[in-house]
Amino acid sequence: MSKENTGFNYYVTIKNGVRHFEPNLFWVKPTITWIFPVPEPNAIGTLDGGKNSLTFIKFGYGNKKPEYKVIARNFSKAVFGNFTYRFSPIFTDDMIVYSKSRVAVMVNVKTGEAFHAGFNIDMGDFMFGIHPLDPEKNLFAVVKSIEGWNLEDGWFDDMHIARLEEKQLVDLGIVAKHFNETGRITSDASIYVYNRWTIHNKMLFIYTRNTTKELVCYDGFNKTAHPFTEIFNNNKTSASDVRHFAIHPTLPFGIIVDDARHTRPLHFLRWNTNDPDEQFTTINHKLLPLAALFNIKAEYFAFSYPNFSPDGKWLVLGCFQYDMFDEVHFIAIPVDPENPEFLNMDELVVLGFVNGLTSLAWSTNPTAFVVSDGNLLYKWDLGELPNARVIVGNGGDGDTHGRKE
Repeated sequence: MSKENTGFNYYVTIKNGVRHFEPNLFWVKPTITWIFPVPEPNAIGTLDGGKNSLTFIKFGYGNKKPEYKVIARNFSKAVFGNFTYRFSPIFTDDMIVYSKSRVAVMVNVKTGEAFHAGFNIDMGDFMFGIHPLDPEKNLFAVVKSIEGWNLEDGWFDDMHIARLEEKQLVDLGIVAKHFNETGRITSDASIYVYNRWTIHNKMLFIYTRNTTKELVCYDGFNKTAHPFTEIFNNNKTSASDVRHFAIHPTLPFGIIVDDARHTRPLHFLRWNTNDPDEQFTTINHKLLPLAALFNIKAEYFAFSYPNFSPDGKWLVLGCFQYDMFDEVHFIAIPVDPENPEFLNMDELVVLGFVNGLTSLAWSTNPTAFVVSDGNLLYKWDLGELPNARVIVGNGGDGDTHGRKE
């Protein structure tokens, strides 16, 4: 939607030769820790907010105050509480799925029906995520995390496939054992600092950190070849480990954030070429000038939270000082399908700084990247950038803030 239709202007400011796109800011009371994507335009979901419900936060255009739309209420004594949550970035047109400590929660957004689906998880163990694998067949990928017998063992994370039958998840078996999924920033934080598995085109991708240290693609229970995994495994000696990875929804490339000790090297994988030297490249150096802009020492400049927009037009990355996972400078890089290397680094946009990040999500129509720090929602309407007016600024560090509602 254009600014003529919304009556709202967007601005890109050029400072120190870098483009900056400020967020619209929205105060939320009571606090909102968790946000997640939902199948509704210009909206995100939340559980907090004092309504004991799954609620859609519906944005107006520009900085118009958002509205709250309750989808399902009181389907649990505590819809939001002291639980371990994992929200799926993947959903069907009518259902939202997430894990809540030891069960999965299924919510039909059209009817408002919500229920807990058990998965035979013992007290002390956890369900650490659930994603729809094949919604037409009611198949889901489920992470079951089991505490080791000895304190030094830590946790063992196993990937299962389950089928939803009569509001229960029937375990069909283990795909990968002890692949070591994730951890939180701190015990009381919400955002997770690892992402070592994902679903892409109904295929399951897992990084087996605790065993073979490979990326593996599964079609159901069967391992299958995929260029993304093959390129990484052929070059894994060039990477120390994997913290995050993301695969573009339609184009033949992906991103891997290395889990090096101090920095987080950024690897770019593409399979639109047969040249091995072009299939796997490390692109840290292209973003390193941002370290000075963000007042971070180059040797501690790290990356995390790689996210492709639902329409595939943007890659958003978090930049931060090593181990300061909730103090993040976000940047957006346009995706150009006509460019053999896909990422248009010359048009990179600095989005801004979030201190105390708790969760993030994408919304659609317009495409927007949304972040919560508990008290504020930061919303960058990236889909409106073509309509933005360009202003040349006088320098600055990029930690600018947008309009407040």
